[in-house]
Amino acid sequence: MSVPEYHDQGPVKIPASVDLNGLAGKSVLVTGGASGLGKAYSEAFAKAGAYVTVVDLNESLGNETVAQLKGSGQFVKCDVTNWDQQVSAFEAAVQNSPHKSLDIVIANAGIVGQDDMFTLEDPTGPPQKPNLKTMEINLTGVLYTTKLAIHYFRRQPVEAGRDRCLILKSSLAGYVDLPGSIQYNSSKFGVRGLMRSLRRTSWKENIRVNLVAPWYIRTPILPAVVQEYLDNKGVGFALVEDCVRAMLLIGSDQAINGA
Repeated sequence: MSVPEYHDQGPVKIPASVDLNGLAGKSVLVTGGASGLGKAYSEAFAKAGAYVTVVDLNESLGNETVAQLKGSGQFVKCDVTNWDQQVSAFEAAVQNSPHKSLDIVIANAGIVGQDDMFTLEDPTGPPQKPNLKTMEINLTGVLYTTKLAIHYFRRQPVEAGRDRCLILKSSLAGYVDLPGSIQYNSSKFGVRGLMRSLRRTSWKENIRVNLVAPWYIRTPILPAVVQEYLDNKGVGFALVEDCVRAMLLIGSDQAINGA
């Protein structure tokens, strides 16, 4: 099936249930796939019949997640900020999948951390170099994942009929102001910008590029103190299952592109 040229049709509406028949036999790679939303994505795609490569830095959680996939996947330890490690993860995804293919890549890995970018310093002393770990994981790592996804998608002949689907995970922090979280806010806007650029041209190579931007969700990435603060403010939380359903819909419906 040819990927349609991108035209702005607004956000995709997520139905209460998704037809998963098209996911059986597909090869899926999920970065940050061993905990939180990433783990939920890994389990959902495996349950739908896909072979899942769980890419994560946490070896213990990675092995635990793959054990729950019951033979429908593998774990590859990887620091997403390390180019060579990501290359190895993609190679493993292709070589160890049943059809030696890679159909869907979910760039999910990300962190929320202490942001000292503009921490008050002694103005009479030397300026301190900031720790850019959040940007490196949330944006540089995603750029690596994106480049590799497109590279390996191009290897698969179009006539083979396999999907070429890249799903980027941003956040509503890529749409709204988030005071005090300079790097997280910037990185999520960056991921959104990446999708908006790619969607204008990727369809020409039969590559689908989409973005999922969840609201606050109760996962390990969101510290308990932040969850408590939001609860006290009466802020509602999105549900893990809503995000999973969005991922499954995008992965299964080849008509969705640029959303």
